[in-house]
Amino acid sequence: MKRSSLAPAVVLASVLVFNCGDNATYYLSAGFIQGKVTTTTGDTAIAGAVVRTFPPTCAVTTDAKGEYQLGYVMPDHYTITALKIGYMPGTAVISVAQGQTLVADIRLKGGSFTQGMALIPAAGHTFQMGSMNGNVIERPVHAVSFTYDFYMDTTEVTQADYGALTGYTPSRVTGDLLRPVERVNWFDAALYCNERSTLERLDTVYSYTAKQVWDEVGYQTCIVLGNIAVDFTKNGYRLPTEAEWEYACRAGTTGDFYWGGNYPPATLTDTAAIDDNAVWWHNSNNVTARVGTKLPNAFGLYDMSGNVWEWCNDNFTFYGSDSLVDPFGPGTEAGSLLRGGSDYNMDINLRSACREYHSADVLSDWLTIGFRCVKR
Repeated sequence: MKRSSLAPAVVLASVLVFNCGDNATYYLSAGFIQGKVTTTTGDTAIAGAVVRTFPPTCAVTTDAKGEYQLGYVMPDHYTITALKIGYMPGTAVISVAQGQTLVADIRLKGGSFTQGMALIPAAGHTFQMGSMNGNVIERPVHAVSFTYDFYMDTTEVTQADYGALTGYTPSRVTGDLLRPVERVNWFDAALYCNERSTLERLDTVYSYTAKQVWDEVGYQTCIVLGNIAVDFTKNGYRLPTEAEWEYACRAGTTGDFYWGGNYPPATLTDTAAIDDNAVWWHNSNNVTARVGTKLPNAFGLYDMSGNVWEWCNDNFTFYGSDSLVDPFGPGTEAGSLLRGGSDYNMDINLRSACREYHSADVLSDWLTIGFRCVKR
């Protein structure tokens, strides 16, 4: 099979050559995807890159020659993502028909991460939200479907991002403005979303009739908004719904962790995989890290597990068993849901389905709370 020598059209573009042949081995309806992960010039192999797909098939690691193979792939449209710490993700989009063997070479550009927003392909998709392998508030597992796609920040909002709009950085951990902002309550996050919308001449999603500000001894200014309402019809930035957050975190996976495997980790290899994907108790020394230092998920989202807990738009409620379409959570007042775990947390809190909740006005050193934004 011959690989193209054409240069990628954009930074994250991939060069694809298809070889549409019959695959008569083992499972007649399955196909294979194989290729090589290299630098942008195409002449230096990148060994150890993790290759993931959406919809998920299996995760593989490139060998010493930068080559990979995904076997027994069922007919479908796939987004293949190659990930390596120190490089920006590379992607390829292909369609696999029955019995095809396709070549998808992927080129990675050096650089720790790309800040911005990723398109989350949710329209027409259904996933199983929740878990039977965790806390009671994660049950029952129930089906959630979406009728729309949405955009999500690829990283948690950084101290630099927050300071640029608000004029200050309230974080406990300082010294690097590319660390996530933390020690922000739900109201702070909502106001940031509104300011970001205004800056880009979009609609503001959050409205309120009162704003209360006071200084807590030893803390920064605390803000509480009265009679807050959320208008999901507005085209602007907001916090993700809990369903959007979990769908984006899972990126098509069904296990406890979006990089593969289930809780609890059984081997040293399992723990090493957590270290590669999350800033958590085992590797953080209880200090947040610069965003984008770990591997992203298959949607190109960094730090969905660990570093800081992330505010969601919803208030806490127990799950029901009914299937839901485009759920926005209970009520339109200030939310209380937290997702993702933090630098303080153990592996159980890093699971894609893990939920936590707290008062919307909390300002906490030990809980380490930040956020990321979404928009339609």
